[in-house]
Amino acid sequence: MIRRIAAGFPIIILAGVAALTWWIDQQASSDTEDRETVKRHDPDVIADGIEAVKLGPDGVPYYRLTAQNVVHFADDGTSILTMPVLVHYGKSAPLTARASSAATDDRHDDVFLYENVVVTRAAYKGASEMNFRTTWLHAMPEQGLVKTDRPVVIRDATTQINAVGLEFDNKTRILKLLSNVRGIYDKKGLPDDARP
Repeated sequence: MIRRIAAGFPIIILAGVAALTWWIDQQASSDTEDRETVKRHDPDVIADGIEAVKLGPDGVPYYRLTAQNVVHFADDGTSILTMPVLVHYGKSAPLTARASSAATDDRHDDVFLYENVVVTRAAYKGASEMNFRTTWLHAMPEQGLVKTDRPVVIRDATTQINAVGLEFDNKTRILKLLSNVRGIYDKKGLPDDARP
């Protein structure tokens, strides 16, 4: 009886090793599958001094997006920009938006500017330079549109307006103020410290 058990002992050990190997392989496979299903949000490109220009059919620049630094993420196609400058070349006057940071997708259909946002519409015949400041801005460069739902201060040579929310179309030059609008006007010109 003992001889039979002793003769079968190597077979029991081999069966145990085979079972253990199968179990370890199954655990490793499920861990790999779990890791593959969880996408990592790691940058695939980090670059300094970027510039993207969209040209119209006539070869004239339509808009330009520059930044000191960009970090691109392949998993969702987004980019984070440092010190971005977005210029939309309107027919009458360019519109320039600057901020501390921004986020956009690969196509730049939507550019979200954050912190210290300053938008300047250049002067053109019959209109002085206009600028507005806010903390967050949604820019749509293809349409020449910018909008925010945050507090905003708008200034030109003779007017200062405070409001909450704004939409500006650089093609039609139509400015919509959404709520809590108050302002001051002085045809002689406003001092730098004017407050409505």
